[in-house]
Amino acid sequence: MILGILFLLFCSTAFAITAVKGKVEKIDRTARTIVVKAEDGTEHTFHFVGRTAVHGAEMAGAAAKESFHGLREGSEVVVHYTAKGSDETAEEIDHVGEGGLKTTEGTLTRFDRNAKTFTIKAETSTRRLMHFLMNWE
Repeated sequence: MILGILFLLFCSTAFAITAVKGKVEKIDRTARTIVVKAEDGTEHTFHFVGRTAVHGAEMAGAAAKESFHGLREGSEVVVHYTAKGSDETAEEIDHVGEGGLKTTEGTLTRFDRNAKTFTIKAETSTRRLMHFLMNWE
C-alpha cells in the first residue's frame, strides 16, 4: 500500500510542466539545445525533441536561415518544459516581446471551461476577456 502511494506521487510529479521566461543566450543546432537566461539570472539548457512546438517565431525566408526553429539569440521567450533529473526538455516555446506573441499579466478573475474563456484583471484595473484556441480534455 505505501509503495503504491509513493509510486503515484512519483508519477504525478515526474513529468510536471514548468515554465520560465527569459532571453535566448545561446543556440546549439548540432546538440539541438538552447540556453535561456531567466529573469532571475539563472541559466537553463533546454533540449529540443520531435514534439517541441514553437509559437510566435518567424519561420520563413531569410529569417529561417538565420534562426533555429524561428528563434535567435536575444529572443525573449517563455519555455514550457519538463525536467527529469537535471535534463530539461522544451515541450513548447513561445516567442514573446518584439516580433512575437503578445503577453498580458494580471490576476485571473474568471474561468469558464464551457465557453472556453477566461478574464484577466491587469494592474491598471482593466479587464481582458480571452478565448482558448485549443481543445482540452
